[in-house]
Amino acid sequence: MINLIISILFAIITYIILDIPKLKEGANYTKAEKCFYDFELVELHDTFVAALKDKPDVLRAMKGKILPSVCILDLVMNKKNGWDKYLDSQANKYGTDRKGGLIKYLMENYNKALSYTKEAGVEYLTQPYTFNVETIDPKTNEKVITSKTIDAMKDFLKIILKKVMAADI
Repeated sequence: MINLIISILFAIITYIILDIPKLKEGANYTKAEKCFYDFELVELHDTFVAALKDKPDVLRAMKGKILPSVCILDLVMNKKNGWDKYLDSQANKYGTDRKGGLIKYLMENYNKALSYTKEAGVEYLTQPYTFNVETIDPKTNEKVITSKTIDAMKDFLKIILKKVMAADI
């Protein structure tokens, strides 16, 4: 019994020691999570990061608003374990079919994110917005700055609805 307790304490201490660099740095909200499973979603993530780079707290909160929708899309589109049960539960919850239930869920989350843009004072995400994007030119390895005009929230809505409508669910 004593050996078990010592082993557990040793494991906890080792975990804490190895995890200290991560605790010091904090989470990196500029990196896309695994749920951003395709190019369009990664590009959308990068758009939010570029638009909110001066407001890390708002970026963290905004990602918290859009991440559930993106992760559910990842679950359903890639037919991960439990995707069909999730769709059935949403269909039952909203009294509709699978696709309709998913759309209603995604729209609820979208509306929460849209409301947050007003609360956080980042309404520019809800209208055409021009910002600079820094990229590295693969041929010259030099930093290139380009201007991009987007409507981040409208683009987010278009992408999620496009993916749902194209899905075979």
